[in-house]
Amino acid sequence: WTTRGFLVGLAGHALLEVVVRAFYAQQNARTPLFTAALATGSYIPLAIIFARYLGVPGIALANAVVITGQTLLLLYILNKKFAGLWQVRDTLLRVVAVSAVSAAIVYGLLRVPLPIHPLPISIMAMGIGGVLVLPFILKEIRMLIKL
Repeated sequence: WTTRGFLVGLAGHALLEVVVRAFYAQQNARTPLFTAALATGSYIPLAIIFARYLGVPGIALANAVVITGQTLLLLYILNKKFAGLWQVRDTLLRVVAVSAVSAAIVYGLLRVPLPIHPLPISIMAMGIGGVLVLPFILKEIRMLIKL
């Protein structure tokens, strides 16, 4: 549970940074502030409850749940202002596909017992992932070039 909770929380943390900046770009710092206050208020009881049942990992899980909830709330508010924000069409499918392929490659590379330092293996995995992602993001690259 804690590893899955950590991964969901990691995605929530990363997305929160992007979503909050979307509000800042609109000169709106109050909405993220209010949701952060709400998140803090809900974190404390959740951390106490989860820590009681899971120990120290429960605190991290509470953080993951609260941050992900805050991110989803901000996305909901943002979607009300900019209708169509949730319409990801085929992009979500392409992201899931390339993420699965990249994860499998990185997992495989890190499991192979090689007599070299993990840093070159990690750099190699990033390079392979970068090449593999290109077919999946050609549509976005073309749109970016047209800007």
